[in-house]
Amino acid sequence: MTEQTTDINQVQQLVEQVTRQQLLIEELYQAHTNPQVPHDVPVRPSFDETHSVTLTHSMPTLEQSTFTSTLAAKECMQLIERWCLVISR
Repeated sequence: MTEQTTDINQVQQLVEQVTRQQLLIEELYQAHTNPQVPHDVPVRPSFDETHSVTLTHSMPTLEQSTFTSTLAAKECMQLIERWCLVISR
């Protein structure tokens, strides 16, 4: 009789396991077919704003040079050599 009880227990455990697996499969299917977005913000937000006239006027354009003055080649080399000495210390 104990062998029969053991078999019944094993069958009950298998039924419970199959039931849990079916529930998990249903949950995974629902999550896949109905994905939930965690927020209401669009993926690529757009901003419709206008800049002030002062800001627009001071922004550089392609027609303007970004740098108003540059170093001569000799000054560039001296600066690089001094900077290398500072780094190597």
